[in-house]
Amino acid sequence: MAYRTLLVHVDNRASSQDRLAYAIALAGREAAELVGLYVVPGTDLAPSTAAMLGSDAVARRLERFSEMQHAAEQRFRDAVAAAGVDAQWRAPAGPSIETAIAHAVGVDESRETSVDERLADTRLRQWLARHDIAIEVEREAVRGVGVGEWLLSRAADLGSDLLVMGGYAHARMRELVLGGVTRTMLGAMTIPVLMAH
Repeated sequence: MAYRTLLVHVDNRASSQDRLAYAIALAGREAAELVGLYVVPGTDLAPSTAAMLGSDAVARRLERFSEMQHAAEQRFRDAVAAAGVDAQWRAPAGPSIETAIAHAVGVDESRETSVDERLADTRLRQWLARHDIAIEVEREAVRGVGVGEWLLSRAADLGSDLLVMGGYAHARMRELVLGGVTRTMLGAMTIPVLMAH
């Protein structure tokens, strides 16, 4: 299996250089695009913490984070340029794990965005096309059957071998009365399901 896009986590630790060197070698061998991902450290401070630190300390902290990010980006850009590897740099802010996962599949929109809107996103379409995956977005009004059941039925109709969907929790009372798509999928999936929340 050939890799077409690789993602490497870049940070300011010494081990980052080894990780980057390995990723560049692999990207060069596979003729893959290399995405350097630097997750911006928690620059948000609670108002009470910011008040205790004072505006000068907060400004110094933000400046330090900015300098660290720029240094990491420069190391990444220098290394990929020297190796002649096709690359892009991303430095999103947000919770580390969730942000890294979102960028691993090319999505960097807020979690409030619907799954259909994410699929329609140009960047995700380009990423999928690079991996020879064609998508078609369908919008359906589901009536007379639960959404989870409808999804499973539609996947069977299409002969799908994987279902990708968002997984969300709702208030317990709403789920008791109306049920829940996530719960239905977990209890009755007939094909592998990849969920993101």
